Amino acid sequence: MKTPFRVLLLTLPLLFSGCPGGGTEPPVVEFQEGDLVGARGRTLSYVRGNLIDCRNTSVEYLVGDIRGDRTLRVWVNVMQGNIESGAVTVNILRGDIISGENVTVNLLIGEDFSGQAQVVRQIRRPLED
Repeated sequence: MKTPFRVLLLTLPLLFSGCPGGGTEPPVVEFQEGDLVGARGRTLSYVRGNLIDCRNTSVEYLVGDIRGDRTLRVWVNVMQGNIESGAVTVNILRGDIISGENVTVNLLIGEDFSGQAQVVRQIRRPLED
């Protein structure tokens, strides 16, 4: 009975050595300079411009505003700019929320002028001269 068990133990590493491992390919890095209008199903690393009417879009770092009535399921990790409309989730936002009906922000460094956004933590910026 010990022999089949030993054979199984010895062949397990061989069976799993052919399985693809996670992270074998480097992630695709996409940069966008200028406005991103009507994008669907995109994952970008850096956008310097506005997101307008985008759907199912993920951005790691955004410098610009998000607007458009058809903006839906947009996720941004770090953003510097304003959210003017749309269904957006932002991890860290340095800017303001103008219309926050479907907006979720983990850390807001700025103001929620709509009073409707779901903000986990807010840091108000001091008045600048």
